Amino acid sequence: MKKRIAAIAAAALTLFPMTAAFASAADTAKPSYDFVIFGDSVANGYGRVEAPEYNYGDILADYYNGTVVNYAVTGDTSADTLKTAKNLTADQKKALTDAEYIVISTGGNDISRYALNFLVDFCAQNNLLADGVTADSIPKDLGISEYLTVFDIEKMQKFALGNLSNSLALLSAINTLSNQIRVNNQAYKGIIQNSIIPNINETVAAIKAVNPNAQIIVQNVYQPVQLSPAFITSALGSSTTYTSVINTLRIELENIMATFNTELEAAGTENGFKVADVLTEFTAMGTEEKSASNPGHAAYFINIEQEQEKIDYHPNQKGQLAIAAEIIDIIGEKHTDLGLLSDIFESLPDKANYPAAALKTYQAAAGDIKLGDVNVDSKVDARDASMVLTEYAQTSANKPAQLKARQYTAGKVNKDDKLDSRDASLILGFYAQASAGGTDDINEFLASKEK
Repeated sequence: MKKRIAAIAAAALTLFPMTAAFASAADTAKPSYDFVIFGDSVANGYGRVEAPEYNYGDILADYYNGTVVNYAVTGDTSADTLKTAKNLTADQKKALTDAEYIVISTGGNDISRYALNFLVDFCAQNNLLADGVTADSIPKDLGISEYLTVFDIEKMQKFALGNLSNSLALLSAINTLSNQIRVNNQAYKGIIQNSIIPNINETVAAIKAVNPNAQIIVQNVYQPVQLSPAFITSALGSSTTYTSVINTLRIELENIMATFNTELEAAGTENGFKVADVLTEFTAMGTEEKSASNPGHAAYFINIEQEQEKIDYHPNQKGQLAIAAEIIDIIGEKHTDLGLLSDIFESLPDKANYPAAALKTYQAAAGDIKLGDVNVDSKVDARDASMVLTEYAQTSANKPAQLKARQYTAGKVNKDDKLDSRDASLILGFYAQASAGGTDDINEFLASKEK
């Protein structure tokens, strides 16, 4: 049987020769762009635990048939990113000069670090720090995981549930923290307006001094605390106090990130850079109403609804994919993808749950593949049938598959979840009928065969 399959495939290839049996039109349609990335842990890909593990820079370079050089550093603030941009090595200057696109992710650590130091002060005032720890003994630049070791979680829980006065004090502190970050007046510091945005503007200016022709894209910051009611109950219990605190925190974080985005958009207009709206990609509810019961979709793109030791606020593989798709949307040049972008999506075990708004962005970046169009040249003909037969011969002989997952999906025209000679026969039948003046709609042709 296997010899017969191989013979059929060989005959098909003789009739329809191709210099590279598994090459596709999509492979040759890519522009070629090089990328340089600056910023923080979001940009360098920290926190991904799935396989394959690619950050958005890898995906962008593959999509645009180019290269990526990543200078992002975990823990860096906007001031650190500015320092890097102002003190470039010769190699960094060369990479910048050669790049068409510069992507910057910064500001998130400024916000989280300020918030954690604020929380340290609040906990110190209310005797909620771990034994032997004082506010003065804690460095101001710890990482998030290090900060968590200075708090006495049990004391904090008892404080929050202790009485109404404590609960009101905690809610008031969250509101004050939000104002300190996003409100710029005599009463509040406005660190977004007075620190983060100026640092970003100077970073952009330093980069433009080296490469005035590169397009600079700056990401805004996503809102990570979008927890489902079921998770809050399972993790913290059914206390209405906890629910109220988490909901208040969610709303204030939304206010902070919205302010950051507004300021960043204005800076981009003034200083000639574009904004990648990661905030919307991670949150957008589609036709749903955002509320405590529908807080947004960040928990899909970061591993926050996990057991305590596994909680991570960084983008997982799905998050990195979503950021890449958003940046592709900003760049605007798209093609039908058979590379990392679509490979990662196809490999996701829960892609059926991919949030609708982000899915739309991904689909626009990945492009459509017509059913039956295995070689992705926008036609369904004998070459596609030949590729199906060749792949069938490969896999039947226990040899590695050559087609991409999306090509498999396009080739399985008889919809039995297998790619074999029956699919090739249907593709050839459609091609023959279309060439003789029949329907040019393969779905219509397949429907007629089912009758």
